[in-house]
Amino acid sequence: MRYLTPQERQRIENECDMLKGNINRMCVTDDIKEFYKQADFAVRRIFKIENITVSRFADQTKEGVKVKKSEKKILHDVGALCRDYRITNGQTMKDVSIQMGYSISTIGYFERGHNNSAKIMLWYVE
Repeated sequence: MRYLTPQERQRIENECDMLKGNINRMCVTDDIKEFYKQADFAVRRIFKIENITVSRFADQTKEGVKVKKSEKKILHDVGALCRDYRITNGQTMKDVSIQMGYSISTIGYFERGHNNSAKIMLWYVE
């Protein structure tokens, strides 16, 4: 493992600043199209930050395969965090489904990492 270079640190800081801007814009916009556009940009920035950070492990291999968290693993981890947040706040999947207008199974798919929905993720952020 190596440490991040100053350039990599700066790129991460820039992406974090832009991510904050995307989230702030989502909170103030009155246009639903812009809202989802900003949500999409926010998710992409998170993946950029992950890619920069994981580059530190490029020299590590596991049986000849580079160690890198796949998108599927990230979705699983995000879903698990969202599920824990929901449970901690005393909400059921039924509560979330009623508030969002999605089926309980759709919420369950998201929390298990099988559904990549920025709309659903935003419920947990708010």
